[in-house]
Amino acid sequence: AMKRGFDACLKDHAVAVEKELASGTLECDADWPTIQGLNFGLLHLNMAIGPAAARTGVPIKGLTGYGYRFVNFWDMDFHMFPYYLMTRPWDARNLLVYRYGQLDKYRENARRWGAKGAQVPWETNTRGEEETAPWLCLQEREIHISADAAWMFKMFAEIAGDDSVLDSMGAEFAMETARFYASRIRWVRSRRRHELPDIGCPDQYHTFADNNVFISLMARWNLEYAVSLAGNTRFAKVAEKISLQPEEIDEWRNKAQTLFIPAPDKEGIIEEFDGFFKLEPDLEGITESYCRHSQAVKQPDVLAATVRFEELYSEKIRRANWRFYNDRTLHGSSLSFPGMAFAAARCGLNDEALYNLQKSARMDLDDVNLDTERGVHVSGAAVAWQAIVFGFGGLTPKADRLELRPNLPRQWEFLKF
Repeated sequence: AMKRGFDACLKDHAVAVEKELASGTLECDADWPTIQGLNFGLLHLNMAIGPAAARTGVPIKGLTGYGYRFVNFWDMDFHMFPYYLMTRPWDARNLLVYRYGQLDKYRENARRWGAKGAQVPWETNTRGEEETAPWLCLQEREIHISADAAWMFKMFAEIAGDDSVLDSMGAEFAMETARFYASRIRWVRSRRRHELPDIGCPDQYHTFADNNVFISLMARWNLEYAVSLAGNTRFAKVAEKISLQPEEIDEWRNKAQTLFIPAPDKEGIIEEFDGFFKLEPDLEGITESYCRHSQAVKQPDVLAATVRFEELYSEKIRRANWRFYNDRTLHGSSLSFPGMAFAAARCGLNDEALYNLQKSARMDLDDVNLDTERGVHVSGAAVAWQAIVFGFGGLTPKADRLELRPNLPRQWEFLKF
């Protein structure tokens, strides 16, 4: 039914996009099946957001199916937001309103797990409450989403050029999430460093781990950003509102400076979390409930870290990690193939990037994971768009400029976005 309705929907969508001047549409000389799949994903990505997003956010399946019960994951903050920010900033702002409007609920959630500040639930409903099934053991461990949400405020202020969101929402949000991470970080006397124990890795196959590189990098960023905001007299009223004291700011600064971040080994490989290298390399027979003993990952969060914090890692290191984790990724997530394409394109592995892009583009039209009946993978479409625009197009948005380093696959002659 989705295939039959595609052409008619695309025609209506083209009119709407032209009216709204939303420039998410791509033109390139990729093969038609890939282009069709990408356009199908962008169609649903654009339909998934609107004024109501200020109250509902953008659920992981949009409104296309019952999968995940219409809750919001990190997909919205980390994966979809960059697309909306670059193509529909007036709608992207609604996602900030959504997160900030639930801040009091996030404070309650942090207290529920014995923490301070504000902890964004892993699965959030329209009331700001945690919806994650208890048996997954993720509610108190999948904690990177708090920094993912705080990152949206910073990016909107810089890229959309509207830093008033920091005065009205962002500064308070970032300070409260920094409070949360500061309360979760522990000092390890024997190693003379701060660590972040007992977390669930974004790869989602290892839900009991210590010192995951992605989460630690995000927590450190959140702490550093909050320190910079708290040190600005412009946000003095915000600090007063949340009773922020100078000694607390010093604590954030100290923990950010001494927080352990796994470094590349002599081969340039970054260990996903403590003990990952010692796990069984055999990937046979792995399922989501039988994976803790293995190096299998559902989606490679180390590669997501090297993309988000690209300035910390050389292209050589990023390539080495792409190859290492590519051999260990089972692609159990719809975000895996486009995420692999994005990471590969950013470090010049264009053939590998194009292969993964083609696999992800038709995730729904060809029902690759046999789950499209539960709804369209709208966040996968957003990451595929980033793989093309930020990866092959080489676009890097900065606060004061746009950088462009075109990096087309050898099979393509042009790309327009």
